[in-house]
Amino acid sequence: MDGDLTEQALPGHGIPSQDPAPSAQLFLEPEDAEQETRSALAGGGAVAGVATGAAIGLIVAGPLGIAVGATLGGVAGALGGEAAGTSVNATEATVHSQR
Repeated sequence: MDGDLTEQALPGHGIPSQDPAPSAQLFLEPEDAEQETRSALAGGGAVAGVATGAAIGLIVAGPLGIAVGATLGGVAGALGGEAAGTSVNATEATVHSQR
């Protein structure tokens, strides 16, 4: 048995990454919670930016515009998501489990 996994498991539950029960989850440190929030928003912004940029690029410049629009939209979306992540207070948005 893997010692790292044994240390992570909580009594009566499985390993947090594999057990969806809220009481099996571990708390994140505040700085880790903020980083996770910023990463999720930047990733979501990038995906939305790629889709929007590709659509606008197609309308404006045709097939070549898809590549250019998707690239620029992805960068803009990621930057926008990162900027939005700085305004979110991750410690207040955390769901607390019963420990």
